[in-house]
Amino acid sequence: MEPAVAALLASAAALVIARLVTHRARPIVPVTLATIASVLLIVNLGDVVTGAPLGGPFGYANATGAFFAQAVVAGLMLSAASERSWAKVLGIAAATLFAAVPFVVGSIAPGVLAVLGIVMVVGLVPKVVVGLCGGLVGGALVVSLLLGANYRGGDRSSLIDRVVDASITERRVALWHEALGLMVEHPVTGVGAGRFAVMSETARSDADAGWAHSEFLQQGAETGITGMLLLVSLLAWGFARLWVVETPDIVTALGAVALATLGVQACIDYVLHFPVVPLAAAAVVGAAQAPRLTERGRRSPRTVKRSESVR
Repeated sequence: MEPAVAALLASAAALVIARLVTHRARPIVPVTLATIASVLLIVNLGDVVTGAPLGGPFGYANATGAFFAQAVVAGLMLSAASERSWAKVLGIAAATLFAAVPFVVGSIAPGVLAVLGIVMVVGLVPKVVVGLCGGLVGGALVVSLLLGANYRGGDRSSLIDRVVDASITERRVALWHEALGLMVEHPVTGVGAGRFAVMSETARSDADAGWAHSEFLQQGAETGITGMLLLVSLLAWGFARLWVVETPDIVTALGAVALATLGVQACIDYVLHFPVVPLAAAAVVGAAQAPRLTERGRRSPRTVKRSESVR
């Protein structure tokens, strides 16, 4: 079985399990993820503190940042889903601690989280947050496609080129350009799974450039347009499912933030190639998709009424 397929199936299972256990108690998933993140942080503390680009528990700073970004959302979700004051305080404390990790390792996650934090404050209404988060991922994907399509090597003196080179880096955009070119040349089947590193001129000259640094464009280059659209559809389904949650609340909004954090980072790096990252996101989103529970642990009256009418 291909690693990508195995990771996809495992993430689907994590999402379903998270939804099921959340029916029993909302804090179960965030507590579990926060515990795993705490253990990883303690075991790898020395490696994390060094801030090496290829350090951390997963051997890559952006992957470490992507995982702990999900842990931040899990901590906030624990605080929002718990009724006891000590659990709320513990959730906030955990989220604060985990938020420091992406800064220390120098990943792209802090910027993404900051933008999404603003989205939550501005959105306020859970459904608005879900819509804004979905739009942010869509916008990031469109921008990456446009930058890749319009990339020209050589003179990079224009304002846009200088901003891109100082933030995203020219090499990343060059990889996007090559991935788009491969997808255009092989629109139906792509160049084959794992063959981007062989077909890309930039990748052949740099071992760290073996990935397109965009999960969507790499999928398009290796499996064709259909493969890329399938990946886009999976994220779109996640937002659509959050949109139709009965009585959405802050937990629903946090699920959208978790999914958007993963989606935006997937537009500019190969974070999905580290299975623990999509697994964590799938668990958080699955918990956010579960029907809201009342204080007594039952589903909300609206959900119960709808279930009875179906029967």
